[in-house]
Amino acid sequence: MTAFQLLVVFSVFSISLMAFILHRLGQSSGHIFDNEAAAISAFLEEFPDSAVDEVALSVDQRTAMMTLANEPCLGLVRAMGKFTLARKLAPEDIRASHLRDTELRLALKDFADPSFSIKFQSEELTRRWSGYLNRQEEPKTNA
Repeated sequence: MTAFQLLVVFSVFSISLMAFILHRLGQSSGHIFDNEAAAISAFLEEFPDSAVDEVALSVDQRTAMMTLANEPCLGLVRAMGKFTLARKLAPEDIRASHLRDTELRLALKDFADPSFSIKFQSEELTRRWSGYLNRQEEPKTNA
């Protein structure tokens, strides 16, 4: 074997060993929100000046959507591995939304996160959050 081949084999082995050790130590498990308060807390870590009105957790408890007081956006917080990602969804961020049974799919204009799906507990809850998105997408008029 050449030195290059040995380097490749050693690199692959080392990376695989690290991945295995991290998995065995529990570092590969995904974050789960215990309740709505945990989802709100994760969102407020990123946006401390926001006020949350209403929250809905997904069935798998890895995602939550929320309405924000005095803001024309919706809040979204979800698990990204062991960590959480929070963002505000402004009307101009959403290209389209699709409703199917208890699943709400969003097509976003963000190339790094182009689509997103959340399954709610019931069809009624899914329709309600779809309604929030539809009201959000309506053009604002100046009075």
